[in-house]
Amino acid sequence: MNIRRIIPKLLLSSVLSFFIFLLISMLSMLPSFDSKLAADILNVIVALSGSVAFSVFLIYFLHVYDGSGESGVWKEYPDRYPGFFKDVVRIAKRDKHIILMILALGAICTLLWGINTLIFHSKLLDTLSYLFCTATSLATVVKGPLGYILGTLITCLAYVVSLAVFRWYWRKYM
Repeated sequence: MNIRRIIPKLLLSSVLSFFIFLLISMLSMLPSFDSKLAADILNVIVALSGSVAFSVFLIYFLHVYDGSGESGVWKEYPDRYPGFFKDVVRIAKRDKHIILMILALGAICTLLWGINTLIFHSKLLDTLSYLFCTATSLATVVKGPLGYILGTLITCLAYVVSLAVFRWYWRKYM
């Protein structure tokens, strides 16, 4: 797939999933917890929902919208589906350019956060890094560069696993 075609879909997925993430974040503020542990677990679940929403939107724009996903899985596995875990490995090898693009978006968000934190302290850079936070959504829970790095890796994992679930569904039920 052409990189020039992936970048707009990646950015659109990030912006759309940001609104889903924002809605889930607002809904998670409704219950009040007496336990700090319960509140922390809810925050991690909300952060992971941002990664999953980003992955699902990206899968939709890359594989579902044009119908290439379902036809691709039938071309790859005409006789039988080898299994979920073997497909995860195959997806990771085949879609490495998309995974690299997700890693690049996470690196840009980390860089924006680092420059803003260390040098500028700008609300504009803070807003930009927060707009693309669904690619690094764990950074909303784990503060600092570790949150951005782990968030980006979890988003890559969420993309691969979500695509494997889609492919399993397409192969089994379509």
